[in-house]
Amino acid sequence: MSFVNYHTKEVNCKIVYYGPGLGGKTTNIQYVYQRTNPTNKNKLVTLNTDNERTLFFDFLPLELGEIRGYKTRFHLYTVPGQTFYEASRKLILRGVDGVVFVADSQVQKMEQNIDSFRSLENNLKEQGYQLEKLPLVMQWNKRDLPNITSSEDLNNKLNKYDVPHFESVATQGDGVFETLKMISKLVLLNIKGGLESWFKGGLMKKLGKRQIKKIKDVLIEEKDRVLRKIELLKIDKKLSEKSPDEVDEANADFENSRSLRLRNRDIFYLKKINMALTKINENELGNCDECDCVIRFERLMARPTANLCIYCKEEMEKEESSNIHQRRSQSLGQTINFVSSY
Repeated sequence: MSFVNYHTKEVNCKIVYYGPGLGGKTTNIQYVYQRTNPTNKNKLVTLNTDNERTLFFDFLPLELGEIRGYKTRFHLYTVPGQTFYEASRKLILRGVDGVVFVADSQVQKMEQNIDSFRSLENNLKEQGYQLEKLPLVMQWNKRDLPNITSSEDLNNKLNKYDVPHFESVATQGDGVFETLKMISKLVLLNIKGGLESWFKGGLMKKLGKRQIKKIKDVLIEEKDRVLRKIELLKIDKKLSEKSPDEVDEANADFENSRSLRLRNRDIFYLKKINMALTKINENELGNCDECDCVIRFERLMARPTANLCIYCKEEMEKEESSNIHQRRSQSLGQTINFVSSY
């Protein structure tokens, strides 16, 4: 489980890459290590054997920003894929916060994938974990090779918990950071107690055609309404002309200023509507801009221009609120210092 160091204000999370031997677990972590800012990582430890590249684990402490003032530090591990290292697998899974299952897409590797996934379930069960309640992401690796199993078949045979899944070519980096980003999101969500509601809320399900059509109808209706409103709010040039009456002139200036603010606000909203309609045409509507998760249909019906899922939106609002309080605190301190100087 995650460890919170209150002294250093750090949240330490453990992510384990699991899967069959030579499936690409180590390649994933090596690619992350090579592409990560040197200031955000420590030394990568790799132990090799004659039979497999990883005997025990790869370890990469990776810092990924802050949460409510606490730094998040992810420790990435891989397990040895070969079955005779079962004891090592169990040891590495202790205290795990999230799992990435890296499957080998080659047709001849399907049985090894299935055996490895069963091994993962059993090893977690022995330590009191339920895989269906643990952050889990599936990765279909080696998509560049010939004679591979289709993603649909891999999903049907291995993704029994209907969790996020990504195609990848780890040697080229395709899908590597997408996988890491998603498992990090789920781990942090689980720490805050929102993972169960995240799955129950349907945030893993893509929007259906009927749902997209309903959202599109709402957007078109909103667009027409805003366009009519903008026309009504156009500034009357006659009001801006000089009037001999100073009171009338002041009132006219006030109304002009108010109309201009409202019109600019509506123009900005119209741009968001057009962006949402463009996303529909490009089959991208409903994906959170921050975490790539699916935004709930109910949220989009209430706010069709929404570009963040409810959890990312809440986090953004908390950060904004924290920044406001921090600025107020600094302003207060400056005021006190200014008064004290007299």
